[in-house]
Amino acid sequence: MNRLSLIIIAVLLSFSGLFGYLSYSYSEKIGALEESLTVCSSNNKALVSDVEKATKACYITDAVVKENTEEQKVLEDKREGILSQLDTLPSTTPRDAPTERMSHEREDARSVVPSPVVDIDSPLPDDLTRLLNEAYRNSIQE
Repeated sequence: MNRLSLIIIAVLLSFSGLFGYLSYSYSEKIGALEESLTVCSSNNKALVSDVEKATKACYITDAVVKENTEEQKVLEDKREGILSQLDTLPSTTPRDAPTERMSHEREDARSVVPSPVVDIDSPLPDDLTRLLNEAYRNSIQE
C-alpha cells in the first residue's frame, strides 16, 4: 500500500501542478482580455461622444441650409419683382429713329467712354473730382 499511496500522491501532485499551471495561464489570458475590454469600453464611449457631436453638427448644418434657402427664396422674389418693375418702365429710346442711326450712336458712345487710367501729372477728370468732393462731404457729415 505504500507503493499505491505514493502513486496516488504523485498523481495528485501532478494534477495539482497541472491545475496550478492552467489557472496561472488562464489568469494571464483573463488579464489580457480585461485590458482589451477596458480599451474597447473607452473607445465605445469616445465613439458615442463623436456620434453625438456629429448629430449636433448635422442639426446646425440643416438649420443653416434652411435659413440660407429661405434667404435665397426671398432674394429671388425681390429680384423677380425688380425685373418685372423694369419691364413695366417705358422705353426711353425714340421709336422714330432709324436703327442704323442708333447703331452709329451706340458705337460713338462706346468710343467716348473714358479710360479708367489717369495720368498722375494731368488734372483729374471732372467726374472724379465731383465724386471725391461728395465722398469727402459725406465723410465729414458722418
